[in-house]
Amino acid sequence: MPEKKLTNMLTRHHQVSNALGLHLQDKSTLRKQILKKHEMLFRPFGKTDEAHYIYTGMCKIYWRNEDNEEMIFGFFGEDEIALLPEEFILEIQNQDMYMEAVMDTVVYTITKTQMNEIYQQYPEAAVLTDIIVNNIFRKRKRQLWILLLPEGCRYEWFCSWFPELRMLLVDKDIASFLGVSKSTLLRSKKDLLFKELKGKK
Repeated sequence: MPEKKLTNMLTRHHQVSNALGLHLQDKSTLRKQILKKHEMLFRPFGKTDEAHYIYTGMCKIYWRNEDNEEMIFGFFGEDEIALLPEEFILEIQNQDMYMEAVMDTVVYTITKTQMNEIYQQYPEAAVLTDIIVNNIFRKRKRQLWILLLPEGCRYEWFCSWFPELRMLLVDKDIASFLGVSKSTLLRSKKDLLFKELKGKK
């Protein structure tokens, strides 16, 4: 049951009252969307103020630079909530944002209006949102720190800090996340594999 799974995930972050749990489990609260790989959840001029619970699969949020290259804000996998914090939207004003399924994905969406109503009725909801946003920014800060490194060093840190993404993403998405070319990524993969094999001897 996706609504129960969502409640369990939130409870791992902060205590969820029975009333809020029941509200989230109401079928009218969450809107189910089934996305095929590469299908867009939102694109430029779409709604970016909704929250999306990734029931299964994975999505990425990104914008494109002047060279039409993907600039990745983050990846959101199974049992995570994807949203764009207001602080980030203000930071990159006038950028066109996209949210795309990295693989076949099932998403449950809650609107901004619904969230505002929940905040008024259930005080712990705002605390939960703050925790989720802080976790999103924590991952974002790690990515930005990696981007400050020499290109040849980035993949090893990526594997250390984002091991789940290493297993799930294709090279194109990893390269975009790290801001490197595919050829640099392949060299980095070979170097790390050699280092890992050498360490096992």
